[in-house]
This record gives sequence, C-alpha cells and structure tokens, in this order.
Amino acid sequence: MRYIVTVVLVLWPAMGLAQGVEQARALLVSGDYAEARRVAQRVLERAPCNDEALRILVATSCSLGDAPTAREAFASLTPAGRDLALRHCALAGIDLLHDARRPWRIAAWSGLAVTVAALSTGVLFALQASSWARQKDDLLERYASSSSGPSWVRRDDACAAAQSAGAQDVTDICERGTRSATAANVMYGVSAGLAVATGYLYYRAYRRPERARFPVSVQPSLAASGGGLSVRLGF
Repeated sequence: MRYIVTVVLVLWPAMGLAQGVEQARALLVSGDYAEARRVAQRVLERAPCNDEALRILVATSCSLGDAPTAREAFASLTPAGRDLALRHCALAGIDLLHDARRPWRIAAWSGLAVTVAALSTGVLFALQASSWARQKDDLLERYASSSSGPSWVRRDDACAAAQSAGAQDVTDICERGTRSATAANVMYGVSAGLAVATGYLYYRAYRRPERARFPVSVQPSLAASGGGLSVRLGF
C-alpha cells in the first residue's frame, strides 16, 4: 500500500501540470492571451522548465506586446520550442532576437551620467562661489577693523563701492564670486533639462507594455445540480 500511495503522490502533480498546460493551450488558441499567460505562469511556478508552458508564455506575451517577458522566457526554451515561439512572435511584430529597447537603455544611462556630472559641476561652482564670498567678507572685515579703513566697506553693495573706489583686491574677489555663482546657476539649469530628457529616455527604455483589455468575459457553466454563468472582469 505504501508504494501505491507513493506513486499517486508522484503522479498527481504531473497530472495537474498537464491539465494546466492543456488549459493554457486552449486559451491561447481561443485568443484569451491574458488568461492563457496567467495559467502558463502558474504552471511554471511548479515546473520552471516546462517547455510547453514556456512557449505559451512567450507566445501570449508577444500577443500582449510584452517583449521583455517574452525574451526572458524565450531564453529558457529548447531549440524546438524557440522555432515555434519565433514564428508566433514574428506574426505579432516582435523580433525576439533583437532587443529594440537596448539603444534607449544605453541613452538613458548615458543621460543619467551626464545629468549627474552637470549637477556635480554646478555644486562645485556653488561651493567655489561660497568660498569667494567668505574671502570677500574676511577682506571687508579686515578693512573695517582698520583705523584708516574706508567708509564704503560698511555698505550693502560693497562690491560696487569697491569698484568705484578702485579697491582692486575686493573687486577681483567679487568678480570671481559672481562668475562662479553664474556658472553654478547655468549648470543647475542644464542638469534640470538633462533630467527631463533622461526621464523620457528612461520611460522609453523601461516602460511597461500596455496590457490587453478584456472588460467583461461571460462563460456558461453546467453541473449535475444545475447551471450558471461565470463572469470575469479584466482591468
């Protein structure tokens, strides 16, 4: 009796997997790609190397426009399964051997690198401008603490006053600080534009495909005790 029970326990999962594959195949043939894919995925959760379930997953993903999922499953198919999957996906307009999004991914990551570089450059210019501002304040403080210090050092527009008074040391520091602050603002604006462009590239490279919509599906069901209708809503 123990051997019989063992055989039953071993065969029962296989029987369930076969039924799942048949159900997925029937749904694929009927054109219900979303449900066929869900059934195939459930089969693959128990048997990740089931070639027929993988082929159905590839075919339904191509029919739904989900090329990334199709390519991922395609990589696990046997050569025979790959030939069938290639033909099905070609009819759906998807070339499994060519990743059309690769150039977009390269552009997205390149854009991210350039954006980070521009932002970092802006931060460096801002730090430089802050350093020039501190040097200007120190110089003005030295002027103000001197007994013979000029009166213009206490004005709010000390840089303009220094230029009018011919104080070249203060004027040079003010000009350098202004240039650094202007460069920082320019780089911040450039990095903001690059961030928007990179966001668009990222969207094109990694966007999720649109799912096929099956708003309402009504199927009759019969049993020994009666009948009824099963309604499935798709979102």
